[in-house]
Amino acid sequence: MKSNMQLKADILAELDGEPNVNAAQIGVEVVNGIVTLSGCVASSAEKGAVECAVQRIPGVRGVAVELKIRQPGPGMRTDGEIAQAAREALRWNTLIPHERIRIKVEIGWITLTGTVDWPHQRSHAENSVRQLWGSKGVINLIEISTACYPPL
Repeated sequence: MKSNMQLKADILAELDGEPNVNAAQIGVEVVNGIVTLSGCVASSAEKGAVECAVQRIPGVRGVAVELKIRQPGPGMRTDGEIAQAAREALRWNTLIPHERIRIKVEIGWITLTGTVDWPHQRSHAENSVRQLWGSKGVINLIEISTACYPPL
């Protein structure tokens, strides 16, 4: 089993090599194989990239994510702009019945509601908007229609 110091060194090296991560803004603490990540990231996509990078390290037994997504500053997207980009992303994905999905954006968080026929459509909708610039994350409340599933 790796020592806490070796595990931390491996994690820092992995984060340094991750092109979608600004490793200088991330703090790493390791105790008994449990990793605590702290600091600020620019987006939910960067936060996800950090989490994935840490999970790839052998010896990591658990991860506590205390990363904060920076608040938008000048030049960042407004909630209205994020909502418009999310609507366009859903329209461009032919696997999604976009006309049945509603979008709400509040403080950078995208909430999806509505009804689709299949679970993969729900997943595709979330994945289509997850990495939009300015978004902090996605709350997927899309329901699956029971009309496609016959009763048992």
